[in-house]
Amino acid sequence: MHVSPTEPKLLRDIGITSSTPEKYGVDFLFASSVGLVGIQRKELKDLVASLRDGRLGREMSLMKHLDLAVLLIEGEPRWSEDGYLLNARSFTREQMNGVLFSVQMTGVWYLKSEGLSSTARLVKSLQGWLSKHRHGGFSQRPKPVSEWGTLTNRDWAVHLLQGFPGIGAETAGAIYDELGVCMGWTVTEKELMKVKGVGKVRARKMMEALNG
Repeated sequence: MHVSPTEPKLLRDIGITSSTPEKYGVDFLFASSVGLVGIQRKELKDLVASLRDGRLGREMSLMKHLDLAVLLIEGEPRWSEDGYLLNARSFTREQMNGVLFSVQMTGVWYLKSEGLSSTARLVKSLQGWLSKHRHGGFSQRPKPVSEWGTLTNRDWAVHLLQGFPGIGAETAGAIYDELGVCMGWTVTEKELMKVKGVGKVRARKMMEALNG
């Protein structure tokens, strides 16, 4: 992991000090299973200042060159009774919400931490998580809890197709999008093999399962 030289020593110690992250508008930069990842850290006061002087806008523009961009806001906001940020005057809760909505609309992830130690742990945790080859925790076959959906419902069809040996959520979705699904195949083995993720062995087993 490359860490900007402008970061505090506690954060520089989790990687290699380098000016490379700044070329992408971030403070932390590392390669992962999803590509190049960059994290821009903002303390609350600096977040407000960077909005007013245009720095955040420039950084967001540079972050478009990353495969995954993250905005990490450090510090716990404290609000006055009339909705103003006590950490930085003349900045409202509504303005903060607007910033976060706008950032996430561009595809940038939003994370928050309580302080430097929390930031260090969070950055290292994200790097470790993204080093995994696959992140399919939420795309595993769900357990049926009721008679839901029909054969024209994509979620139902994907669930059904995952019942075949060797067919995961991604491949099941590709089959449905390309060929649909029914309770008896109206497609050939060769047509199945044209679907990404379906080879000769999978295609044969699937054909045997419904036609055998």
